[in-house]
Amino acid sequence: MTYADLENLIKAFNIPYVYHHFKEQEKQKPPYICWYFLSDYDFIADNINFQPIRRINIDVYTKNKDLALEKQIENILKANGIAFSYEEEYNHNENEYVVTYTIQPLITE
Repeated sequence: MTYADLENLIKAFNIPYVYHHFKEQEKQKPPYICWYFLSDYDFIADNINFQPIRRINIDVYTKNKDLALEKQIENILKANGIAFSYEEEYNHNENEYVVTYTIQPLITE
């Protein structure tokens, strides 16, 4: 997967998105996505980082539990052959649900 492929994947969810966070003046109303790199798990061979593997969080913010949106996102991830883990929490300060999909794609560029 290239970085362009990754952005196209997130764009396919068809809701507003941004890398890491919106600026205060750009604050979105849910639903929206913030995605960001957590860390890398590169495959290392012969003392070099042979294959980049990035751990990426895709945080989906909604006002109410949105099973249809979650299913849509999961179907897109599955259709693109991307394994994911799923976590959910409720942000009491913002009164929003946050569903986090963590993916670890092999990066080819």
